[in-house]
Amino acid sequence: MPDSIYFDREGRVQVPSGEIGVVDRVDIADGYIGPADWPTVGSVLTVVSGGYAGRQLRLSTRPSHLEEARFRATRDQLAANEAEAGTRNS
Repeated sequence: MPDSIYFDREGRVQVPSGEIGVVDRVDIADGYIGPADWPTVGSVLTVVSGGYAGRQLRLSTRPSHLEEARFRATRDQLAANEAEAGTRNS
């Protein structure tokens, strides 16, 4: 989950690879927040990718999406560690 730079009120965000993605206003928080509570331009955000809509990279800052991504990353890392340990012990 990269830290990314939030560019503008249009939701454009640059991820570490340099690619520009978009955080739709419904993917800023788990519940409704008004424009006054949106991240300020230039703030650093933690985002996860929701994939592509056409050629547009879709991103989310929803806490529930971030938590799910952390869970999956941890699970995948544990599985990789177990597989590596099994390979070494064979």
